[in-house]
Amino acid sequence: MLNRVSAESALLFQYGSNMLAGRLREKIQEHQRFVPAGVSLEVRLLGPARLPSWRFRFGLYSARQECLVGDIIEGQDTDEVWGALYELDRELVFRSDGKRSVLDRIEGHRTDRDPENYHPANVTVDFSGAARNAHTYVGREDARRRCALDHANAAPRSEYLSAILVGARSVGLPAEYVRTLEAIVESPAQEVGSAPR
Repeated sequence: MLNRVSAESALLFQYGSNMLAGRLREKIQEHQRFVPAGVSLEVRLLGPARLPSWRFRFGLYSARQECLVGDIIEGQDTDEVWGALYELDRELVFRSDGKRSVLDRIEGHRTDRDPENYHPANVTVDFSGAARNAHTYVGREDARRRCALDHANAAPRSEYLSAILVGARSVGLPAEYVRTLEAIVESPAQEVGSAPR
């Protein structure tokens, strides 16, 4: 149960392709050489969570994936982003020795050099009617500007979009939100926040 989250655990909110639990687990396995000895690689999917007053969009460019990738931006009170809430070992998210964490590596966050797409952020999500503090990754403003200037004609890859949709369904996100995600697959320039009217 979520109430048993220990000091050794962290909550992670994922709103893009890593809503697909198998994908996140694979990425952690791929980076296991960066995991300190004795740290569990277990990732426990808790379920769907809602981040109020934020919007989802494709506003960043991933050089590694060669496509646009998901981002969230602060929105209005009526906006919301749904995603997956995970529980995992705190060392996978926050290295106690100050080194770059596995999640920082997966999300492309660098702690001390060159431009990056994302920066870590703490957010409050609604999980089963209770407010929970969770870690997530949010696009950096300079990365958003770079994307708009250098990759104005880029689009998300079909594999990436598929991972988002399969993940959203597998987590059990609300059907209306999934339909909205499906709509932006057809037109990635849109943003997802408020339910369609």
